[in-house]
Amino acid sequence: EPRDAAFAAMKVQESLGWDDEDVIYVVDSVGMGQGLLIHFEENGKQISEFSPVNKSPIQGYKNRLSAAWYNLRTKMIHEHVSIPNDEILHEQLRTREVNYIGGEIEVESKKAYRKRGFSKSPDRADSLVMAFSEEEEIRESSELLRASAKAHAVEQNRFNFTNSLIY
Repeated sequence: EPRDAAFAAMKVQESLGWDDEDVIYVVDSVGMGQGLLIHFEENGKQISEFSPVNKSPIQGYKNRLSAAWYNLRTKMIHEHVSIPNDEILHEQLRTREVNYIGGEIEVESKKAYRKRGFSKSPDRADSLVMAFSEEEEIRESSELLRASAKAHAVEQNRFNFTNSLIY
């Protein structure tokens, strides 16, 4: 239920003592996210709408989700990023496949992920990715990663998100 998810998130914000002007809720605008947008708006929260299937703001990525995944990957390789000690999250980060097709990097769809035998959607990993999805950061990390990804992809055509992921 979107209302329950929105109120749970706002309760966490309140319990941590974070002011509204310091918090931006990044909401996947597909599916249940539409309901979340409404509830956050009604409560005066700052919102960044994330549409994973939209065209990527950066050339070389199939869609916005692919660019955001690679932004997080770059940050994890080149900066210190702390993530929750959550085995489900770690599995989702390790098992989501990436393709390099026609000059573009594309993270596999949730449908393809489930078709490979994973019973649940990789929602935890996508949530983490969205938390690091600001367009300016994606642009900064894009150039650094693109050369590395192309070289790696030429070898395999398909590769796993965590081939060079550092926890």
